[in-house]
Amino acid sequence: MQVVSIPDNQLTIRQFRQIFRDINNGISHLHKLDISRTNLSRLDPTLLTNALRRLVEVKLDETRLTLEQIEMILTYFSGEGSKPKKLVLSNNDLSLVDPCLLARSVNSLEDININNTNLTEKQVEEIFKGTFERQSRLKKLDIAANNIFISRVDNTLNIGSFSRQAPDLLASSVIKLEEVNLRFNGLTAMQLNAIFFAIRNGTSSLKDIDISGNNLSLVWPYTLARGIHKLEGVNLSATKLTFVQTKFIISAISDENSQLKTLDISENNLSKVDPHALSKAMNKLEVAYIENSQLTLLQVESILTQSMVLTALKMLRMTKPQ
Repeated sequence: MQVVSIPDNQLTIRQFRQIFRDINNGISHLHKLDISRTNLSRLDPTLLTNALRRLVEVKLDETRLTLEQIEMILTYFSGEGSKPKKLVLSNNDLSLVDPCLLARSVNSLEDININNTNLTEKQVEEIFKGTFERQSRLKKLDIAANNIFISRVDNTLNIGSFSRQAPDLLASSVIKLEEVNLRFNGLTAMQLNAIFFAIRNGTSSLKDIDISGNNLSLVWPYTLARGIHKLEGVNLSATKLTFVQTKFIISAISDENSQLKTLDISENNLSKVDPHALSKAMNKLEVAYIENSQLTLLQVESILTQSMVLTALKMLRMTKPQ
């Protein structure tokens, strides 16, 4: 057996221990393990860490990991030994982890998900410094929903773990990755402009960005559109795009040199976009999400009519017209 997925399960701590002992002893030939949304807090940190290093992909989303468990896992993964290519730690509290340790371990992996992990401003800064300044292996980073930090010392709520980051550092780090999820991080106009300017003008490795749930309304329309033009996948849902921005974006997608294949532009008002221009752009994509975008009947008809004539679309999701 190479893949096991047992999320939301009701296994006992004794059963969990046996699973990890079997992995450690080579009895199990698992490559991928998903035990998300289970309580692992009583599991011995050494047993857990030794098992994880034998796997290729590990999903530990919302597993109530203790600080001791997290630190042991990250300490091992920050070294040169064998480790998973993908690690999911989302929805576990990482706020008390030493920022430098967290940064080293994150940048020693190829693919990590630390979505909604209550990161501090210093932790976020060190992660991106590591990506930019050091020899980083990181290709895919999901660090969404981390702008609000709740202190575990005095229970105070602090906003700005992301929005107070230096725009140049953030942009320089992001373009070194292949995929990044920055959803719902309260990014500022300066940060967003820096990111898309770097994508547009720099030597960027970035192929896919999820920036949904951030306010993009003050981002320069041309810079935004030309940055999107160079990417393969973009999620812009619920980003408060202006009419001018959507006009530039649709024009850029229609350009014959556009590399974009997947676009989610849902939850933005597209009602004023020219139906023919919108149809041409959407049918150049392979995957398009334009749900709850206040589309008119003429826009919908134009998109569907073109899709029956000539299209690259493999998936299209849109809601009924207003």
